[in-house]
Amino acid sequence: LPFPEGTATAEVLKVGDRPGSGIRILGLAALVGGVIKFAETGLRIWPATAQAGMISNSGGVFYFGTNLSPALLSVGYIVGLNISSLIFLGGVISWAVAIPVYSTWFMDPATVAEADSISLAYTIWSSKIRYLGVGAMLVGGIWALISIRGSIITGLRSSLQQSASDST
Repeated sequence: LPFPEGTATAEVLKVGDRPGSGIRILGLAALVGGVIKFAETGLRIWPATAQAGMISNSGGVFYFGTNLSPALLSVGYIVGLNISSLIFLGGVISWAVAIPVYSTWFMDPATVAEADSISLAYTIWSSKIRYLGVGAMLVGGIWALISIRGSIITGLRSSLQQSASDST
């Protein structure tokens, strides 16, 4: 099950095979995650994100940040190291390469110099760069379908043959 949804479903089904210990693990994980999230957003013991930004002399906007959410760790565990690494790499390309390049070469230097670096980085990301990520996901999805075309065709053939034999 190479897709995140399939992997998540498989992990939940595995827990169902061990109802006693599996439910305890899920319950404990939910409790710990809830306490951490409550401390973060309810009690505001620490911020939800750690971030910093700067504007270089050449006009490039640089941003570094991370979300401190336990939910992201859980998703990373469920989808596995390969997909987590690809998601991380996509973020690095967006924030450390695409945003500085866009702000340096395609924006008015006066506009960049007057702006708050973090706000400008988010504006560039939301209006320009995130579409780059959506396009990459679209290409990846199409490539995945092309990669598993043999299995899809075999499954459809088998289904049609079974349907034909059931109707006779």
